[in-house]
Amino acid sequence: MVSRISVPLLRVSLLQCRTFCTQEFPVGPNDERVQELLLRMTGMDFDKVFAAKKEPLKLPQYRLMTMEELKEVHAETTAKAGELLRMPPIVPVREPQGEVGERDEILDQYLDNKMVFTDTTQHKENKERRIVVRETDGTLRDANWDERDRMCQLFFPVLGRKMWLPPVLQGGSETMASLRSHFHVNILDRVCLQCEPDSEDYTKIHHAVYDHTDENRLHDLLRSTTYFGSMVWYLVTVKNNISGLLKDMLSKKLLSDAVDLLALYSMVYPETELPHNTTDTDITKIQFIKVCTGTVHKGMYWYSSLTNVINPIPLFMGSWVHGFMSSR
Repeated sequence: MVSRISVPLLRVSLLQCRTFCTQEFPVGPNDERVQELLLRMTGMDFDKVFAAKKEPLKLPQYRLMTMEELKEVHAETTAKAGELLRMPPIVPVREPQGEVGERDEILDQYLDNKMVFTDTTQHKENKERRIVVRETDGTLRDANWDERDRMCQLFFPVLGRKMWLPPVLQGGSETMASLRSHFHVNILDRVCLQCEPDSEDYTKIHHAVYDHTDENRLHDLLRSTTYFGSMVWYLVTVKNNISGLLKDMLSKKLLSDAVDLLALYSMVYPETELPHNTTDTDITKIQFIKVCTGTVHKGMYWYSSLTNVINPIPLFMGSWVHGFMSSR
């Protein structure tokens, strides 16, 4: 049997995996306002969203358009890109299964191998199928999730999904080699195909990739991809540390993204009582960010509650803002 994901790479515990989805916050990842902020921070680089994939090349098509037609096509393309950038589902990690039904002593050591009985009824959700296992000692129990996933893949195969967890998703040397080669999106694409959204492996791999991305300042790898919003939500809710991402946004002069990130943080943690940005001018955004990071009114009572998150930011941002405002 394939070994479970190794601990050294995936430092997130199962408890944290469950917290990612089950901890109660004033807002959730599917709230309309949260989705709006996450989508704006994700960005929409058409070249990246519609990047060529490994498939047979098609001849390009050329069309002569009026300005009105061009605007319509641009709007359609933007809508399509928005759909492609939709976040993967964030759902609670499923509870362990394997409840024992009965034990028949007559069957003890009668079989050399376990037997699995699967409901193969057509047009039925896999999670609703009854799958039980008869152990060699005569115990009859419900199948655990690994067994269920394999049986469902055996009888109702998903195209591209393997029967066993691929090595690149096991958290070992192959995973690390892929991360060092900046194949973050490839790993996430693979785990979304291989694992169900509520599986432990699915959550652990996502968290590991997000940790590596944030620790190595590789946020651009996930910008304009479907995974950027999930990474932001993970950094805000599970890690409770947005300093790396905020510094990255400021270094790239992504003021609107920085404002949205702080706005999201204030929605998740209303006790911080961050001020609300009301206009879209760059100067106002700068002042808003300076207030939130403590470079202005550093003695405000909510600053201490953000120290563990944005403590590295004020000195860095103070010099950056000064240079930015001086150049205007």
